[in-house]
Amino acid sequence: MVLAARGLGPPARRADRPTSGFVAAGVAGTTLALYRDIGDRYNEATVLITLGDTHQAAGDLPAGGHAWRSALHILDQLNHPDAEQVRIRLGRAASPEAGGRAGTDGRGRPNGTG
Repeated sequence: MVLAARGLGPPARRADRPTSGFVAAGVAGTTLALYRDIGDRYNEATVLITLGDTHQAAGDLPAGGHAWRSALHILDQLNHPDAEQVRIRLGRAASPEAGGRAGTDGRGRPNGTG
């Protein structure tokens, strides 16, 4: 999961297993809770990025955008350079080719639509 968040691999997606996205989201939720409990903000953000990737791959741009914006907020607080990669994801999701705006202006800032 963290490998996908760090750009080292795509989120798992198999056409023959349509529920795999739900399983991944459940695992991400559990992992997210653990990182929050121990106060590991960076890995909390990486899980949120992966969760956003999973939602995006499943076609749920609003949920993906929400997860990415949450990750971006954390990474901005940490002044972490990975924030730029999240802004790129949000920008791509905001493009007309992606079929939506994911609630941002393309730079990771809310545009009031989501």
